[in-house]
Amino acid sequence: MKSDTSGSTRFFAILLVLFVAAVTLISGCHIFGGGGDDYSGPAAVSTITGRVVKPVANIATSRESERAELSAADISGSLGIAGAEVWLENLAADPRFKTVTDASGTYLFTDVPPGEHRVIVKYFDPATGKTMKNRSTGLKVADTQAMVEAPDLIGEPALNVVTGQLRDAEGNFLPAGTVLNLWGEPFTVGKDGTFTSPPLPESASEAAILVQLPGGNNISSFTAPFVSDVVPVFVELKIGAADDGNHAPTVYVSASVSGKAVYKVNPGTVVTLLAVGSDANSDDQAALVPTWFATNGTLADGASAFEKRWTAPDYFTVATISVEVKDLKNATGKAQLPILVGIDNPSQVDTSRPTVALTADAENVTDSAAFNLTITFNEPVKGFEEDDIAVTNAVLSDFTTVAASKIFRAKATPQAAGEVKISVAENIATDLSNNKNSASNILTLTNSITPAKSSEKAITAFSFPALSVTGTINNTNKTISVTVPFGTNVTALVASFTVSPKAAVTVGDVVQVSANTANDFSSAEIYTVTAEDGSTSDYTVTVTITQPTQITALNLSSLITAPVKGAVPVTAAIDQTQYTSGAISWFEADGMTAVTGNFAAAKVYVAKLTLAARSGYTFAGVTENSFVYTGATSVANAANSGNITITFGATDATVINIAAVPGVTAPVTGATPVTTITETAQYTGTVSWSPTHAIFAADTVYTATVTLTPKA
Repeated sequence: MKSDTSGSTRFFAILLVLFVAAVTLISGCHIFGGGGDDYSGPAAVSTITGRVVKPVANIATSRESERAELSAADISGSLGIAGAEVWLENLAADPRFKTVTDASGTYLFTDVPPGEHRVIVKYFDPATGKTMKNRSTGLKVADTQAMVEAPDLIGEPALNVVTGQLRDAEGNFLPAGTVLNLWGEPFTVGKDGTFTSPPLPESASEAAILVQLPGGNNISSFTAPFVSDVVPVFVELKIGAADDGNHAPTVYVSASVSGKAVYKVNPGTVVTLLAVGSDANSDDQAALVPTWFATNGTLADGASAFEKRWTAPDYFTVATISVEVKDLKNATGKAQLPILVGIDNPSQVDTSRPTVALTADAENVTDSAAFNLTITFNEPVKGFEEDDIAVTNAVLSDFTTVAASKIFRAKATPQAAGEVKISVAENIATDLSNNKNSASNILTLTNSITPAKSSEKAITAFSFPALSVTGTINNTNKTISVTVPFGTNVTALVASFTVSPKAAVTVGDVVQVSANTANDFSSAEIYTVTAEDGSTSDYTVTVTITQPTQITALNLSSLITAPVKGAVPVTAAIDQTQYTSGAISWFEADGMTAVTGNFAAAKVYVAKLTLAARSGYTFAGVTENSFVYTGATSVANAANSGNITITFGATDATVINIAAVPGVTAPVTGATPVTTITETAQYTGTVSWSPTHAIFAADTVYTATVTLTPKA
């Protein structure tokens, strides 16, 4: 916290009034009316007359230091004040020298003895509610009878008093009722020796107060300062001499700024304090030692022990400067000088602690949004800074003073989710009367953090399940490469893919649904992945069709069952890595007549089949008649073709074991020759005769030739 020692422009102007706490003790025997010559009866007497007037300029409403000096024109032609009390200061105890003014404001004293006299005037001004007083300059009355005309007297507001406590030389309080006299006006000591004087006008900065000592006619006097009715000087005096003849010292204290007397100043003003000590005992005078004390502000050494530089505190208050002087016998005299700091009256001293309230322009915040904090004190304060604000879960910035050191503002930025608490502790700032603040309310807000939207936007898996192929993803270059089998129709492929959580995928304007949306991959497709936070990443998907491999599995020997006499033709399709086929077709040797039934013996058969290349394989590049079949008489295929014709050698013949040829009869004359045999299970046959006769002739030798034909 910082302390502000500059004067406030709010404070009232400094009144130039001499503060003097002074005591002058005079011992002796006087008639109590004192102050002039003793009067015991008429000698050469004179008359004193004059007027009490009201000036054209109204002076009753202000102090002398707060108004312009009166000119002769201000007094000339003034109306008289009727009913004003008037007396001669040094003869006030004699009723003959107390009177009141007539309707014209005129007073008259007769039988005034020779000597110097002062006229005192006192009246109440109903317009202002103030008692008005004044005292004339000394009027010399000669030894010869004369009319002395006093100048017109103008009453001034009687405001300033002096207070104190009186003791006798032994330190006992003067008894209550002890009579004191000021300007010829009596007043008395109260309890414990205390007194308050009648008021004097401000023009009377000091005056002698007479003390009628108890138990006789001894009269002492002391001079005291009259500086204020608001903060009157307080004097502590011992009246008279002690039994050893020692008189207690006295001390005057004055306060000035730039050579002008003051009794109120602005905070932080540097004031020159001057103490003047005196002692009736000459031996003690040079040995007086002052001790200084200030209830507020700071004292610094001046040119001597009797001078100090006092810096007024930087807040509003009543400061009291005390000086005590001590002689060689430890007798003391004291003076107390009250000084108003920044105020006009002690009642203005503020003893209440400043309060402080914290408010914000938001009840709660979201996502650490900054809010404005207002710190409002109920009165101006000093020493309040940003560091005096206690903050939990936030940082402050842009701290500024908004209004007259009362309202401050800062920006608060929450740091994490949860409660933000802000407060101002007690006793960290002071008001202009140096009261420390009470603690503020605890301002509590909740900072709610919206879960951060994901910025993840990656494709983590990509495949074409229908083709059983999986893409290769490069997340650095944002590319996906997929190779599909030869012959794949890529114009309407459906991809399955996996992306970052909460991300979405589009191709152009079309939202992509994994395993559902078809796309044409004839050229590269751009898959745009949009993260939850709206950021995007483009993946280029390239589909490459595999170039087929030339079929090399040309040996069909193990794939087709060769014809065997009596066997059922095997027509089962071929299913190999490189190709498949439909059913195998079997034909007679002419390649056109389909085989029915089982294979016959000793017959040539032809197998025809069409091979289909599997995905990734092709017959392109297969040369003419490049397929082989071990044991076949020929294998024919056109170049680049899977249409194959295989010609097998004749099946094995059946061994005929029926030796007797049935149905052949010997020639009989006249019989018709038999031309066929009786068919057997193994063969059929024909019979030819030589010579050839339609009917066997007699006596002819015939030769029969039997030709057997094996059955299939």
